[in-house]
Amino acid sequence: MSKNCSQSRKSIVEQAINFTSPLRIPIWFINCDQTGGDVLIYHLSLGRKGDGSGNDWDWTNNEWGYRLEKLNNGTMGHPKEPFLPDWQSVEKLQPPGLREKERFASLPQFLTRCEDRYRLASLDLSGFTVYTMIRGFENSMEDPYLEPERFSFLLDLIFDFECDLIRLYAQHGFHGIHFADYCATQRGMMISPDSWRELYKPRYKRQFALAHEMGLHVWFHCCGNFAPIAGDFHDIGVDVLNISQPNVFDFDSIASRQTVFPDADQLPDGIHHRHSGRDLYGSRKVIQTAWDHSRRFHRVRRRIQQHGYVATELPGLRRSIPAAATCKAKRMKKKQRRNKS
Repeated sequence: MSKNCSQSRKSIVEQAINFTSPLRIPIWFINCDQTGGDVLIYHLSLGRKGDGSGNDWDWTNNEWGYRLEKLNNGTMGHPKEPFLPDWQSVEKLQPPGLREKERFASLPQFLTRCEDRYRLASLDLSGFTVYTMIRGFENSMEDPYLEPERFSFLLDLIFDFECDLIRLYAQHGFHGIHFADYCATQRGMMISPDSWRELYKPRYKRQFALAHEMGLHVWFHCCGNFAPIAGDFHDIGVDVLNISQPNVFDFDSIASRQTVFPDADQLPDGIHHRHSGRDLYGSRKVIQTAWDHSRRFHRVRRRIQQHGYVATELPGLRRSIPAAATCKAKRMKKKQRRNKS
């Protein structure tokens, strides 16, 4: 089947994921004006029972019980104190309920807005990050070594609940599942790569295998310089890996082991990354990056189209969208003129 202008936005994203040269580079407006792009995200986390509904993205009171204090600056907020700092409380902890009716209360409107776009379900904060919210960061660093059995109990409680949610999401017409977990700072890993591989990698692998079994692509977001384990995400089946801070990421250390975008001084003309709002996605299948000027877009398009890119939102990016959509048509017209002459 030949590519044409009537191609669905979902199929364009999937072609990028599968490295099959999409008609144009798909675009994802992450935090605003999502309908301007090819991907729409549905936020699945809930507040405490009876507090809001699915896709509200209100981070203040989470269903696990932890609370984030907002600073009215557009961010999700910051944990003020651990939810369960002592083990006696943790051992009585029960996972949140599936609350399917509440969780998908906004789904009909979401599906209407999606039209032919790629539908991405987000766990929002997940895995180890949820653990740190429940126990506090210092305890989270100590627990694997001082209380390994209790650590495993709580971590498995979190991962098992997320697996139950993945099974539920797959029944509601989503195409991919988005994880957001944080294991690195700007300077490097929070824990040693070997400890990460022992404690967390097998659990992620089980989750990702389940998602694939359910027919979902796996999108994984992490900030900081987690280059030492980026190849591990490749190994366990991540389809789209969000390298959210490319300005601190050590690309050279993984360039020979997986498909990634090169470091800053090797970027093609016009590709930018900064700390504020400029994300670079890279994985065994997909790299997602961003650029800002339409005139530069044409210079890099041919170099990146074969490699499965998805662009994220940036100021001025919309000027590039019409150019991307009509680029192929313009080339065809030029070819026709040459043939006539």
